Amino acid sequence: MSTPNPSLAVWHGQTASQKCLQIDELCEMVVRELYDEGHGKGSVASLASTCRTFKLKALKVLWEHMESLKPLDSLLPGQIQRCDGKCLAENGDITTCSFTEPASAILDRVKFYASLIKILEWNNGDNVIANTIRHCGFFSQGPLFQNLRSYSFHDNSRFASSRLSVPRGSLFLNPQLNDLQLFSEYPESDPFCDLLQDLVDKEHKTLHTMQVIDESGMWSRLSSADGIALASVLSMQDLRDFICNMPLPSNGLNYLATMPHLANLKLTLDMKTTGEFCKNKGLYERFTTLTSLDVELFTLTEQSLAFFGSISSPILETLKISTLSRCSPVMFRKHLTLLSHSPYREYISTLDITLQDGYFVLPKDSDVITSSELRPLVSFPNLRVVRFESAMMKLEEGFMHQLASAWPSLYSFRLQHAGEICYFPVPIGGLVHFARHCPELQIIAMRLDTDIPDLPEWKSSSKADFFCCDLVKGVPDEMVYRCVDFLSVLFPAHDPLVDDSQDSAGGTMLKKRPSAKDEKD
Repeated sequence: MSTPNPSLAVWHGQTASQKCLQIDELCEMVVRELYDEGHGKGSVASLASTCRTFKLKALKVLWEHMESLKPLDSLLPGQIQRCDGKCLAENGDITTCSFTEPASAILDRVKFYASLIKILEWNNGDNVIANTIRHCGFFSQGPLFQNLRSYSFHDNSRFASSRLSVPRGSLFLNPQLNDLQLFSEYPESDPFCDLLQDLVDKEHKTLHTMQVIDESGMWSRLSSADGIALASVLSMQDLRDFICNMPLPSNGLNYLATMPHLANLKLTLDMKTTGEFCKNKGLYERFTTLTSLDVELFTLTEQSLAFFGSISSPILETLKISTLSRCSPVMFRKHLTLLSHSPYREYISTLDITLQDGYFVLPKDSDVITSSELRPLVSFPNLRVVRFESAMMKLEEGFMHQLASAWPSLYSFRLQHAGEICYFPVPIGGLVHFARHCPELQIIAMRLDTDIPDLPEWKSSSKADFFCCDLVKGVPDEMVYRCVDFLSVLFPAHDPLVDDSQDSAGGTMLKKRPSAKDEKD
């Protein structure tokens, strides 16, 4: 009697929709492998002629490489337009245009399918491409992208002349365009000015989502021209989401602060413009509709304190704060105290604080953030996800007991220390208290003290399904095995992950005590 195949058992136990989804994914994988392995566009086109599913998947893969669409003309002449239209209608992500080998025929084909495109991603940075597009008069005749919903512009050129090829003008006459994403590797060279000015000139007021991103990896600033143009655009919009990783001008902050439907905000603050923004006494109610706020700043100061004090949204659920340099424990406590008295403290369910506080420098007593500075955290009763990253944060066992009692709905708790050296590992007793008194706790990750108590003293019914602890580098194997034994008792639903490798890649090593057989071998 043959052994039943477990994979077939799983297959027969699935619904029809689940089976169709797996077949769909498998067909796309086959097409992509065929294309990526260099078997030629003709081979992909031949595979596409076998069935409708392969045809749609081939169109999806080849559409992402616009110069590759020509072989599809051989597939059922006269039906390519209908097939492409259905493919685009069913799969909104098949609308990325890339021009690696620009030619007039390719541009004509893009123009032919322009009315079907809903998501356009434009990578700009080659003067040859720019000249080709201008020579063909690509954007000279009427509105092309009539159904465009989202437009991403990636600028990776220092040359302003290449930006003349950017889709503009009639693009912003389309009232359905509500998502604009701008990326640049050279933000100091006015990459967005003309495009933003087009938005103003065309009085485009229907944006719901906007991103302005510096991809250089540096602490860059918007140029004065881009800053003025961006502020003008913000003055006309009613955004729901706004993301910018460069400091905004103060009037840009003013426009954001009064938007009636702004829900998600991610921005970088500098102290000068933040101070100017907070001095504006004419704005009494600011950011009243935020549900998520993510702020990056150089350090915590009186200006940033005033900024957080100006937020009056009573429904804020997610708050993320990250600094790029060390802040004083006194200023940190001032910020936490302010937040603990805010109108949204009872609504916050996610709190994420990252302090890049110089973990490679031996901390002084005056630099350490202790329970005294962290005490305002007990005033957030509905926290479900908590993450701290700091080399200077010290949690005492007694204070961890208070936190566990204050956060009965806690789902995830992460306390991360950057670098190999951990000055303040988490006491085991505090961890045990969380396991016993937070019934909804599912995810917990922290660097533990290696002083493991006797196992019989600790019993727990924790249901946590993920646990990862770090140990200080160089801990003997016997100590690692003891830690794994202890955590297996504390979190019986799974095998805990214990990382004692501390490698630069952040890898995790699962170590278990070897069995008698393994030791003998």
